[in-house]
Amino acid sequence: MGNTTLPIANGFYVSDSLPISGQRAINCYPNIPQSDTVTDANIFGTPGLNQLLTVSGIDSGRGRWEVAGIPFFVIGNKLYRLNRSIDGFGVETFTTDDLGTILGSGPVKMSDNGAELAIVAPGTEAYILNVSTDTLTVLSGVANFNGPVDSVVYMNGFFIFNKTDSDVFFNSNLDDGLTYNALDRTTVDADPDNIVGQIVSGSRLYEVGSQTTQAYRPIARDPEPFQNINGATYDKGLDAPFSLIKDSSTFVMVGSGERESPAIWKFTGNGYGKISTTAIDNLLAKLTDTEVSAITAWSYSEAGAFFIGFQFPDTCLVYDEANKRWHERQSRQGSDTTTYRVAGMVEAYGRVLVDDIIDGRIGELGREVYKEYGGPLVRTIITKPFDKLGQRVSIGEIEAVMETGVGVTGETVIIGGVETPANVDPQMRLSRSTNGGQTYGPEIARGLGRSGDYDRRVIWRRQGDFSRSEVLKFEYSEPAKFVFIKLEADVD
Repeated sequence: MGNTTLPIANGFYVSDSLPISGQRAINCYPNIPQSDTVTDANIFGTPGLNQLLTVSGIDSGRGRWEVAGIPFFVIGNKLYRLNRSIDGFGVETFTTDDLGTILGSGPVKMSDNGAELAIVAPGTEAYILNVSTDTLTVLSGVANFNGPVDSVVYMNGFFIFNKTDSDVFFNSNLDDGLTYNALDRTTVDADPDNIVGQIVSGSRLYEVGSQTTQAYRPIARDPEPFQNINGATYDKGLDAPFSLIKDSSTFVMVGSGERESPAIWKFTGNGYGKISTTAIDNLLAKLTDTEVSAITAWSYSEAGAFFIGFQFPDTCLVYDEANKRWHERQSRQGSDTTTYRVAGMVEAYGRVLVDDIIDGRIGELGREVYKEYGGPLVRTIITKPFDKLGQRVSIGEIEAVMETGVGVTGETVIIGGVETPANVDPQMRLSRSTNGGQTYGPEIARGLGRSGDYDRRVIWRRQGDFSRSEVLKFEYSEPAKFVFIKLEADVD
């Protein structure tokens, strides 16, 4: 057969039966070039995490928002503003201001009108922060505020809240999050389900229940400045309240219709289209209702791409809107692999800022950061099963065509709490499975070359006979650039 290119950029597709498919891309994502290149699809490493500061060693991130270029975070039971200063030498310094107490322990919803920041701890309490005076007001003490509430959005000068365990939403007065009219109450009556979440997209407000979605439009009326749109009721509801998030054009969520299992849906303007694969739907079906309800989502844009992440209990599944493929992000805590430790993201100060699900640190995504807070960022690619109509084949060699010569002198990585010198010749490890990815044989490492060694080839020679079906796994945990261009095999 000669030299054969093997597919590596299919992303995440793990079947209930691994011998059918156990494809994974962890901490790396498929890239589809937009013009002719040496390959139709390749793989890039995901950004690393760089720490800016820590506000708490035990509290985790609950929410984040940006107002007029300034980021705010709820970490533990405190609201913080993140400040940046730059000295005469161009050195950045980050500090935080403690702006008050936010009750509860779970994720919060946030929105703003340019002058005020609204914060909702679902079913517990709601707040308005005046961002000029740093005054934090508890809304349960404000006249006509119809709490408790579960979420807040902003549209056309109004904050809009949905009342907990009800089909009612209400709004603030115009441009004022501290005053309310008792008549500004709207009942979503297209279906008898309660409101689970709400989102603004384009010129519409969408109230999303447990089984249906109803669209509203703003009208010049006082009170009740929002009116339902005839015929704009859609047969999908929200299963995970904190998965409802804007994408690059509309919004996405983990949801379902009546008598349907959960899936991941994108609103298309005329209804919902499913973006989750059967493999992801199977993963959702294995979760309990409580685990599905706890799924959260984040999103960010980077170099023309737009990524949306869904935090599952054991992994984070990320959808790349540019190429419509999925990959995973995970973290390492000691020797354990966990779901991605990022709680959420907000863009401010010219970067993507993140808070944490483990502790109270605030960090940033870095495309040229190849570690996770100083520790290893482990990248894994698991291929589909390769077979030749059930026949054994002989493999002379396997070559991973990589961007080589990426080693960095003096780089370190924290392993087991100890700062350890990194390889100046970064190593990628290959292991093979003959049982569909259930177990793997020994790892064999090959170097990607010291800095400037651009002619290095990453080859595993004398591979011998492949069984009737084999799966290849590549792992890379070096603090150096990772670009997997293509995979070739010399097949007899």
